[in-house]
Amino acid sequence: MNKSFLPILILIPSLSFGLSSYSTHSMEYMDALESVPPVAIEAYDIDEDNDNNFMSVPNETAGLSKDCCLFPMKVKATDSYSGASAAQRAFNARRDNGARLHAAADLYQSQYQPVYAIADGTILEDREPFYLGTNATVIEHTGGFIVRYGEIASNSIKPLKLKKEVVAGQLIGYIKKVNSKKVTSAMLHFELFSGKAQGPLTVKTTTKNKYGRRSDLMNPTTYLLAWEKTLR
Repeated sequence: MNKSFLPILILIPSLSFGLSSYSTHSMEYMDALESVPPVAIEAYDIDEDNDNNFMSVPNETAGLSKDCCLFPMKVKATDSYSGASAAQRAFNARRDNGARLHAAADLYQSQYQPVYAIADGTILEDREPFYLGTNATVIEHTGGFIVRYGEIASNSIKPLKLKKEVVAGQLIGYIKKVNSKKVTSAMLHFELFSGKAQGPLTVKTTTKNKYGRRSDLMNPTTYLLAWEKTLR
């Protein structure tokens, strides 16, 4: 008697281990991980046909680590930027009823709070117009990763002479409140890119790319939390 056997496909959900060496007892760290979609941890290969390739917490990317860099201010953010309590300040927060996703972590602080380079690097854009009367500085840091320091004051408001090369901890600007009554605080809008893509950092927002950013956009939250802990 002949018997037919059908192949059985067993699907096992992927698990993410060892994202970093942060303490597993940190609730903010765990909240940050839960706030973004799961993505590949090891290699990051850009799929040119998919605009929605975004990393959350890579294992090793472009010199980034929990101890590579400084927090971009010398004081802690006044409000949470991770987990449910962060609301619209968090990376991946829904905007316009979900039509857009927030591409940064917003670090609330006082008006004209100084902003510092998180690591050595080269300035790609120096306080260029950004959003609602604010400017942004873009720096390619050692290792190739890129940070856009957004919502800072223009040079005409807070004059500051900067050379092309900067060093870790160097003053690079001052945060500035956007020109909107709906926004209650000044903030540093902190965007992080791996440096593995080319072209403008801001791109058209689509259903495939709700961040409106280049495909090497990263979630900066867990890095910022680690760097912030070094402040005294």
